[in-house]
Amino acid sequence: MSPFTPIGEVSRWKTLYGVLQKTPVGGIAPYEELGAALGLDPVADRHTIQVAIRRAAQELEETDKRAVEPVINVGYRVVEVTERLRLARQHQRKAVRALSRGKSKLVNITPTELATLPEPAQKLIHNATVLMAEQLDFNRRTDIRQKNFEDALATVERKSTATQDQVAALAAKLEALNAKLDAKKS
Repeated sequence: MSPFTPIGEVSRWKTLYGVLQKTPVGGIAPYEELGAALGLDPVADRHTIQVAIRRAAQELEETDKRAVEPVINVGYRVVEVTERLRLARQHQRKAVRALSRGKSKLVNITPTELATLPEPAQKLIHNATVLMAEQLDFNRRTDIRQKNFEDALATVERKSTATQDQVAALAAKLEALNAKLDAKKS
């Protein structure tokens, strides 16, 4: 069978996309359900399910504006909007680690090995190293700004909550005073 011959009438990812669309926010699409939808064993064919779910999750995010995250050995959970920042940070950390590994490949070339390369290749390695270092620095500065912004936002939220609590306490006192005043009038 050719690798490009369709397995069924509908692509696997489209089938799983339909399952994800029916999963409520906060709900989990378990591997058992995903496997059953594809006619696959949820344990033995886990890798096949995971490959298809990646494409289905991408479609869900782009079309339905909903995101999923894996739940180890359970399935995939449709996340709340408030959790998107956490997911984005996870991907950002992965990107920084990948950049660091890439830069390491370029920085850790011995001078004698580098000297054996033609001049254009040496310049290319040097420029790529500089660009990766600049990108890592940019990411570091962005992380700091983002943390400062989140800290400021948390402070505003705490102050807002405190103000709401103070207003509620003052309203309760006012009500008690009004009740005393009404009692004296009677």
